Parts: sequence; structure tokens; C-alpha cells
Amino acid sequence: MKRIDHRVDLAIGHEEAFHAWTDFAQFPAFMGAVTRVTVTDALHSVWELRVAGLDWEYDALITANDPGRMLEWITTSGEVSLAGRAVFDPLTETSSRLLMRIEWTPRGPLEHLASMFGGDSLIVRRELSAFRAHVEVAVRDGLPHPLR
Repeated sequence: MKRIDHRVDLAIGHEEAFHAWTDFAQFPAFMGAVTRVTVTDALHSVWELRVAGLDWEYDALITANDPGRMLEWITTSGEVSLAGRAVFDPLTETSSRLLMRIEWTPRGPLEHLASMFGGDSLIVRRELSAFRAHVEVAVRDGLPHPLR
């Protein structure tokens, strides 16, 4: 299993950032690899991704939820086996740090090769940057968004 750890500082409070993170259905609007998320109930969702020209679909289950602070999930079926953890730490009243851990198992030769050269880590970093831009622009512009 491959482990990827990244962090990103956000110019938004940790509870507001957590709330935005848990609005999975909005991810396709700003994350490049996520094409669709269907939330089926409070714990289950279906994810569709397109990465390096490959389409992946998997079912995810939230395994731990500390509202405003931490969320953990695993895949229960589909084309990828992964587990994730997002922790939101307050830095100040108006800033926070998102600590992300993804553990996944590359399946085929292309996935192993991409993982060996850090392609998977690059994708996680890019998607976290997209999340940061999304929440910070929404807060700055006072737009209607899932943070409120």
C-alpha cells in the first residue's frame, strides 16, 4: 500500500473548512480529477474520477467523523482500493491547516509507474490546492456557497 501525506494552509477557519470538505457533491466543480460524486446517505457515496486518461469508480464509506475536526473514509468496492483521512487544525480564528493522508494500492503497471514517479502525490497536492482556492475565493467574495 502506498501512503501519501500532504498539508495545505487555508485562510479560513477549521470548522468552515471542514464543512466545505464534507460537501463532496461540490468537488467536481473545482477538482480536476473528480468528475462526479453521488452521496447516497450520511456515510456512503459513489465517486467517479478521471486520472491520466483512466476512468475510476468506487464506493466510499465514512469510517470516522469528528465534526469540525476530522474525517476518515475507505473504499468498499470499485476500481481502486484506498483509505483517506482529512484533519483540520486551527491555526488562528480565521486560518487552519488541512492534513491529508491517502493510502492506496496501485493495481496495474501504469498505476505502479505513476506512483513510483510521484504522479499520485502530485495529483493529491493539486487537488488540495484547488480546494484551498475554492474555499478562499468563496469566503473572500462572500459568495453563496456550502460554507454558510
